[in-house]
Amino acid sequence: MKIKAPQFLWPLALALAMVAGLWLGREGSHKVQLGEFASRSSEEVKVRQLLRMIQSEYVDQVNTDSLMDLAIADMLHRLDPHSSYIPAQEVQANVEDMQGSFEGIGIEFQLYNDTITVVRVIADGPAQKAGLQAGDRIYSVDDSVLVGPNLRSDDVVGRIKGPGGSRVSLKVRRAISSELQAVSVVRGSIALPSVDAAFMLDHQTAYLKLSRFAETSAQEIHQALKDLRKQGMQQLIFDLRDNPGGLMDAAREIADEFLVDGQKIVMTKDRKGKDRNYYASKGGLFQEGEMVVLINEGSASASEIVAGALQDHRRATVVGRRSFGKGLVQQEMRLSDGSRVRLTTYRYYTPNGRSIQKPYSSDYESYQQEAFHRDWSEDEERTAEDARELQEGGIAPEIIVKIDSLPVDFWVFHSFPPGLIDRWAFQYIDQHRSSLKEWTEKAFVESFEADSLVDQLIAYAQPDSAQSLNLGEAERKYLSNRMKSIMARNLYGQQAFYPIYLTTDPFVQQARQAIQRMVGQ
Repeated sequence: MKIKAPQFLWPLALALAMVAGLWLGREGSHKVQLGEFASRSSEEVKVRQLLRMIQSEYVDQVNTDSLMDLAIADMLHRLDPHSSYIPAQEVQANVEDMQGSFEGIGIEFQLYNDTITVVRVIADGPAQKAGLQAGDRIYSVDDSVLVGPNLRSDDVVGRIKGPGGSRVSLKVRRAISSELQAVSVVRGSIALPSVDAAFMLDHQTAYLKLSRFAETSAQEIHQALKDLRKQGMQQLIFDLRDNPGGLMDAAREIADEFLVDGQKIVMTKDRKGKDRNYYASKGGLFQEGEMVVLINEGSASASEIVAGALQDHRRATVVGRRSFGKGLVQQEMRLSDGSRVRLTTYRYYTPNGRSIQKPYSSDYESYQQEAFHRDWSEDEERTAEDARELQEGGIAPEIIVKIDSLPVDFWVFHSFPPGLIDRWAFQYIDQHRSSLKEWTEKAFVESFEADSLVDQLIAYAQPDSAQSLNLGEAERKYLSNRMKSIMARNLYGQQAFYPIYLTTDPFVQQARQAIQRMVGQ
């Protein structure tokens, strides 16, 4: 029997959409130029003829550039689900995501009541140095008024971002005083960290969360492991849930931190069947000590390389739900107009020779949604050996977090429209900035009580909810924790979100139990 996607899994949708075939799993940053592929062929002549016919004879006016982009994207999707096309105007955003940095002023914002509202100012960034604060409203950028119901986030980003060293002038209404001020900010390089959290759960057990595999990820993981070892780390929970992948080089370097010299990390094969093996080297920072890797349906590509290598070598216990199942590597090629193609050129295999690529056909949407339509057999217990030999695609956990163990998660995400809790949290913070400013991050995480705010959230949500929000005690407790964690993220960043959120996370609870069993052996 097939099941519909549980609503508590909706945050995975974005990760799975990314898995659809942009940059996931590509090997390094090698670029193939047009070169020998640029010569004119009979196929090219035929396409040119068709475009000219459409331009001159078709009954309606058609943008043939857009038509060509769609045709290229569809052609690549018919090869496999991960070969993809990147229009020229989207290339820079993709490059920044993989580089781990961008040039701008360093703020997170949202459009609140038709106005650009600063949610968070990145520490030590240009905006903070210029005096911008969370809650400030930005009314104009370089004399262009940006207010109103037709305002879009893309418009704001396009105005605020720019080359490092350039200056942008803002007109700002301050959060606390409501005074209207002109603020000049010199743009600079802003880091996009891929390590979302790294902290001690207790005096021996560390938690490390990686959101993607970018150029800076291996260095970030290395530094995080150094810091955690200084804090007494002896066991590690490495969270790769909802991590859609990224650079294969980063995956190899990160796996190397946990494997000993000479152990195989991954093998790739090209169209001719020629294989290439990659091995661990000396000097990994956490080659000993109990370890758990968390995965779910949103873990793909580079995440599966790391999880598969650690599982095959019995270096870590894998906990969670079967991963997405992407075993294809893309190589990036530039086209003459500045656009790029990411073409599948290799398959990869785990150290024991497993291909984790799940079956695919030309039905792109069905492939994308497959993870949401797996049957209940996904929750059947299996031995560790069975998990390591899975042939259905993806990495199978040795310890399964079952759907029916997440009833509170299901209720919360089923009852509240997506994003509503985040909107309420921001509104509450915006209305109480003066009093919340008295809280330090440590005090907020440890002592702030959100239980009394649940009724306020329910009243806020009820008009937008399809059903009556009658929550039981367990649901209210979970909701209180979720509200507090989101508020902490707004106030202090991701490093404050996870210590709160994880206290009710069943994945982490099972991971800690697994570590306790390992320590007791």
